[in-house]
Amino acid sequence: MGVLAVSESGRTRSGLSRLLLLGASVVAIALVAGCVAGSKGTPAAAPTSRAAIEAAPLPSGSSDTDGSTDGGLAGAEPAGGPVTPGQFTLQFQALLGQHTMLAADMMRGRIRNDPDVAQAANAAIGKNTDALGKLFAAELGADAAQTFTPLWSGHVTGLFNYARGLGAGDETAMAEAKLQVTQIEDKLADFFADHSHGQLGKQQALEGVADHINHLLDQADQYAAKDYEKSDATYREGYAHAFSGGQALGTALLTPTQAKVTETPSWRLRSALTQLLGEHV
Repeated sequence: MGVLAVSESGRTRSGLSRLLLLGASVVAIALVAGCVAGSKGTPAAAPTSRAAIEAAPLPSGSSDTDGSTDGGLAGAEPAGGPVTPGQFTLQFQALLGQHTMLAADMMRGRIRNDPDVAQAANAAIGKNTDALGKLFAAELGADAAQTFTPLWSGHVTGLFNYARGLGAGDETAMAEAKLQVTQIEDKLADFFADHSHGQLGKQQALEGVADHINHLLDQADQYAAKDYEKSDATYREGYAHAFSGGQALGTALLTPTQAKVTETPSWRLRSALTQLLGEHV
């Protein structure tokens, strides 16, 4: 999914239109994966972690093993509430994929000195970050979400600063932003390793986070150099990596028994459809 070459007068309109389409992708993703989101204008109640509701009876028609009898598409629980293990990993993939697209568009807007698009993308990233925080609160508890959210927001700020320096040709600002992002990479890797039930080593987690960030930095460098074909290829690779990385990280955050859902054909079909439909939109 690339950025089309447009005239100066039509550039902002084209960029904003693309952001609206990316917003629509949330709907497509929700239909397949059941995305987590709070009600507009009304703060969602603090989600209860899975550990706190494991002993409670499941809602009618839902499943805590393969996620295949949860009514098909949407989550069985209210927005911000607990989800099945299969839904958790699907939603994590979907939100991580959307984050990757929005972050790339935000960086391109800064490089082009197109503040309207950059600010609109940044606002959308904020909503995406909130949804990720709610998802982690539902699965891992409020403390985990409170640790994750500022780290994730910090890495977005680093990407923003890098793109701003890149657009201005300010190598000092770029170097400082890279240092900021690298430091946060390490802390994010600690977060995922610490919550992986011993299934994910620090180095594995660090490689996954670093790959995600490197895709975003690389596509920005290529875009600034006006190598749009290569930049768009990296853009797409970054989105695909978000899904494969989201599966690996999301699965590690489940217990081994819960994680078996991601090995079933029905789950893999839903994951593939979520990825392709989200990218299509």
